[in-house]
Amino acid sequence: MKDNLVLIYTTISNNEDAYHIVNILLQEKLVICANIFHSITSMYYWENTIQNNKECVIIMKTSKYLYKKALQKIKNIHPYKIPLITTIHPDKTNNEFLHWMNSYFTQQHYSNKK
Repeated sequence: MKDNLVLIYTTISNNEDAYHIVNILLQEKLVICANIFHSITSMYYWENTIQNNKECVIIMKTSKYLYKKALQKIKNIHPYKIPLITTIHPDKTNNEFLHWMNSYFTQQHYSNKK
């Protein structure tokens, strides 16, 4: 089975914002699944100082046909001034997951055309 999976990775400052982003993307059927990792320590430069903050990491699963729309939606609703929103394009995903994802997105595509 062809690997159509795309993972989208971003970070966000708190659980509430993480759930908000994921809920919107799920409701708009732009992702099929998301994992939210709480209380990750992020260290980075901001305004010439080293920052150390707690964040959430969100990894979302979508198809190669929808990921650009999902990226744009995340960019539009993300509260950070300069968010990291990136993709990972796997080349080896188990067939059962791909079948489930492809079936879901195919069903959503056809049901939206009615």
